[in-house]
Amino acid sequence: MTPGEESSDWIEQFLDYTDGINSPEIFRLWAGIVSVAGLLERRVWSEIMGSQLYANLYALLVSNPGVGKTQAILRTSKVWMGTKQLHVAANSVSRASLVDAVAKAQRIIIKNGIPLDYHSLQVASWEFGTLVPSYDLDFLNHLNELYDCGPYFREEKRMFKNNPIDISNPQLNMIAGTQPAYLSSLLPDEAWGMGFMTRVIMVYSGEMARRPKLFSNGEDRKVADPKLLAGLVAKGVSLLGEMGKAEWSSTAQLAYQTWVDAGMPPCPEHPRLEAYNTRRLIHVGKLAMISAASAGHPLAIELEDFNRALAWLIEAEVTMPDVFRAMVGKSDMVILRELYQYVWEAYSKGKKPIHNSRLVAFLSARVTSDKIDRIIQVAAKSGLIENGTYPDDWKPVPRASGTLEN
Repeated sequence: MTPGEESSDWIEQFLDYTDGINSPEIFRLWAGIVSVAGLLERRVWSEIMGSQLYANLYALLVSNPGVGKTQAILRTSKVWMGTKQLHVAANSVSRASLVDAVAKAQRIIIKNGIPLDYHSLQVASWEFGTLVPSYDLDFLNHLNELYDCGPYFREEKRMFKNNPIDISNPQLNMIAGTQPAYLSSLLPDEAWGMGFMTRVIMVYSGEMARRPKLFSNGEDRKVADPKLLAGLVAKGVSLLGEMGKAEWSSTAQLAYQTWVDAGMPPCPEHPRLEAYNTRRLIHVGKLAMISAASAGHPLAIELEDFNRALAWLIEAEVTMPDVFRAMVGKSDMVILRELYQYVWEAYSKGKKPIHNSRLVAFLSARVTSDKIDRIIQVAAKSGLIENGTYPDDWKPVPRASGTLEN
């Protein structure tokens, strides 16, 4: 694509449209990915392991406050609402209203004389805590059922046991924002091995928010340009006219099978992601469908779509362990103390400087990856550690010299 030329790919256009908002690129990317998933509803499917697979996703944008989760999610909501065809839940949807909203989200599509009757709800929630305010296994199982797109869903309402809610062909597609501290308070350790969190793709960013400009100098013209949004919506409406089975090309099938046979590398290694790893095969299949739809051929999944789907997932998975590190929530002062103690003990044993890689490995289990280099530099500037024989070696400064209390 030459400079100034507009991409024909929907997600690439979405990234271009959202380029001026105060949100990390990875959040904007996944907002675009989930947008396309919503546009496909239950009308487009592929076949994996003898079962129909739909493109709906559960994606959580995870970061500390002020990073830009809401800004990205808002643009997904604008696209969905702009089609005037999709059923979009209120951004403050709660457990009490969710099932009712799914029941009302009926769509009857007739194409080539064939009717398709289903209930598909799109959720773009600024705060995941509004939807799931507490750890409720019964409700999380409901979310699992809606994600799995079975033929039938029933909820026995506690107040109206003689009047249950019956929903045919249900589906839920969701993007929501949350903070590591909330996940830490919400989910007990055993929850990470259960069904709901294996279905969720966590997208983390520790990127610092840019300082907002009080007065526009034109940098935000893209997100303020109604033509760009209108173009995305128009292409979205076109996707809403697609219905049928997405076929995998022979090269895409071979690449997919080869990856699965190899053990689906690279697998996340964090202990809390062991159960999640079992569902990566499904995530990649869904993402390949989304890539094909974004590229303009929703009923034909090509090798490039599989490759792009895998790249998307791996990029998100690289920072998933950062979610758990951020959940610990130790202050920088505590981390600096622990680092100094580690360097002091290691140096005392061998009387040799410690290579930088060992400090990185030590810190990687305690802080998010974006903080590691900064903490090492702060430790050096604070007089806690100093370079040894080589620039990449470190040794402790005698305890009395450091600026932290001992």
